[in-house]
Amino acid sequence: MSKIQVKNQAGCASSWAFSATGALEGQYYRATRKLESFSEQQLLDCSEGYGNQGCEGGLSTNSFRYVQHQGGICTEGNYPYLGYAWFCADRYCPTIGTCSGFVEILSGSEADLLDATANEGPISVVVDSSDITFQYYSSGIYSSSKCSKRKPNHAMLVVGYGSEEGIDYWILKNRY
Repeated sequence: MSKIQVKNQAGCASSWAFSATGALEGQYYRATRKLESFSEQQLLDCSEGYGNQGCEGGLSTNSFRYVQHQGGICTEGNYPYLGYAWFCADRYCPTIGTCSGFVEILSGSEADLLDATANEGPISVVVDSSDITFQYYSSGIYSSSKCSKRKPNHAMLVVGYGSEEGIDYWILKNRY
């Protein structure tokens, strides 16, 4: 199996859109065994009515609701990423990959997150990325005592988990 490459969100605070499309791409692959890259730009441009704010931020759950209501999402090839919010052009591209529902996992419920990751596939999460050590992280197991559960500000995709020398960890797909 090939994989969809990590994408670049440019100067736009759109991690929420990338995390949402990543989760949807994972579910689409589970259902069809086809890799497809979905349009983050469509979520930036068109999901404001669901509570998202383009490059000013948003939530994956709002994106899932938008995709449910639209009956699908466009591919990245048909609605490419610009790195800034523009006018909504979703009526000009065919949609694929529906969203029939989603479940919110409570903050701090690592057992539920592990179960969902193992049994459902990639999971959209939001973390506190404000510590400078997070911003310069490049490899290995990241741990910070400054991480706040009350100030999540960056969406990522949980794609796996593991344990090394007695330390449990999450495997995350990120972009900047």
